[in-house]
Amino acid sequence: NLTEEKQSSNQAFIQIAFELDLIIENDAIGNITAKLPCLNEQLPSIAFGSSHIDTVIKDGIYDAVEYVLASLDVIKWLKMKAYQLLPLIEVICFISDESDISTKGCKALTGLLEIEKIKHLKDMYHIT
Repeated sequence: NLTEEKQSSNQAFIQIAFELDLIIENDAIGNITAKLPCLNEQLPSIAFGSSHIDTVIKDGIYDAVEYVLASLDVIKWLKMKAYQLLPLIEVICFISDESDISTKGCKALTGLLEIEKIKHLKDMYHIT
């Protein structure tokens, strides 16, 4: 479950990615990936500016959001210049990466998150 604010920020990320004609994918934990189509899908992809877009309580308020938005802006610039890239470029919007479970989104992406072990956990607002 996500707070209303987190759902809204995720929807804004998806809307911007949609307007840029990016390929949008969600994984099982809730990470959202926006992909710029490329010339050679056989090459490994490049992820940049990937971070969370939720606010960290008593910490940096907008630092991670800036990484994600700047990355989308770079993609917008690449598209405006009509650059065609060989590798796939990805911007990953991680789910709650610095909140209830540290680096949950990153761990899920790399296969290090054991979802069954965390299903029962709740954050400070009692949201699972």
